[in-house]
Amino acid sequence: MAESVNALYKTELIRKRGPWKTVEEVELATLEYVWWWNNKRLHGELNLQTPLEVETAYCTEQKSLLTPTEPSSVSCRCYTGASSGWAGVSRLA
Repeated sequence: MAESVNALYKTELIRKRGPWKTVEEVELATLEYVWWWNNKRLHGELNLQTPLEVETAYCTEQKSLLTPTEPSSVSCRCYTGASSGWAGVSRLA
């Protein structure tokens, strides 16, 4: 799988947006690409949803399983996409 990801990275970013003048340009473009890959890319194995949409739905589902009187013993951290970033979600084991 890593070979596939590396090939896509080279095809979609390095070759398409090059030639690159400095290493810093490549580093900045790589950061942007990784953010896009993790947050905006539609994924066929996820029913053409973004990884962020799937993760948000999972956290919402986990929150709905909690009741206020149940003790929590397992923690789930989900990225909210908001300025606060990560949000903790507790659920029963």
